[in-house]
Amino acid sequence: VTVGADGVRYAAWADSRNGNYEIYVARESAAGWEMLGGSAAGGGVSDSQTDSRQPALLVFDGRPTVVWTEVNGNGTDIMGAQYGAGTDTWVTLGNSLLPGGISLTTRADRAQIIEADDRMLVTWIDTSSGTSQVYAKVFDGVAWVEITPGSASGLGITQARPPVSEYDVAAEGGNIAVTWSGGFGDEVEVFARVRAGAGWVGLAGSE
Repeated sequence: VTVGADGVRYAAWADSRNGNYEIYVARESAAGWEMLGGSAAGGGVSDSQTDSRQPALLVFDGRPTVVWTEVNGNGTDIMGAQYGAGTDTWVTLGNSLLPGGISLTTRADRAQIIEADDRMLVTWIDTSSGTSQVYAKVFDGVAWVEITPGSASGLGITQARPPVSEYDVAAEGGNIAVTWSGGFGDEVEVFARVRAGAGWVGLAGSE
């Protein structure tokens, strides 16, 4: 569930009413919860032939935007769509609804979407490097691009040893922080990094 600047609540979820898991979105109104452009019927927003799971929702500049994990023949990628009130449809942002989606790695899962620097920032856990790391891209109005060099490749933002288990991301304006937990066996620690120019640094000695 997320709340727009006008106080209106939106909810996103996954269910299998259509045969495979799809992503659905609803908006709360005075009359109850309502769908947007068919978002809570049939195949919902994702409307795919494979499972769509783990949605995350943001109202960006008044426009509901949802990202999710899409299962494909090669693995999993992060997909996304935004509601256009003028056409009453859900539309792609760059390649967000095309094969590979936002992530383009086939090893992506557990996306989050927030606003940072007046842009949409999507993060996820990616195992392309052989270990779980946090990756990130922003939408520049045309395409999804790395927020800093290497933020969506290699060891990503976290550069973590041990690998990432759980994570969170938050931003205030251009100040962006990522926290995560990782460890082996019963030994689990929590780490934090903040964006510093074109890179990321440990917060207050957390690394």
